[in-house]
Amino acid sequence: MRRGQHRRAPGLRREEVAELCSMSADYFARLERGDGPQPSEQMVAAVAGGLRLTLDERDHLFLLAGHRAAPRDLRATHVSPRLMRVMDGLAGSTAQVMGPLGETLLQTPRGRTAG
Repeated sequence: MRRGQHRRAPGLRREEVAELCSMSADYFARLERGDGPQPSEQMVAAVAGGLRLTLDERDHLFLLAGHRAAPRDLRATHVSPRLMRVMDGLAGSTAQVMGPLGETLLQTPRGRTAG
């Protein structure tokens, strides 16, 4: 996240969380209020990734959203919070995490622009 002004309260703003989850702040606000349609599994996965949830937390979020948690053998595409922190430390480098089928799961900002 970009560094901004000093804040009175700790934590992220709604707009920043929405950016981490790759969705609009308006859509994220509707999810928070519960006044939109049921989010798809892809959107729930985006929130789980943006918030850097563990597998158990991710399962719980899926259940809260009305979806079944993914079977354990299909979770190879989940990037752990620990690995996400490692990737944060590599932000100035070109790096990516690949899934078992060769799909890109996570890239550093420099890695996204180096294609």
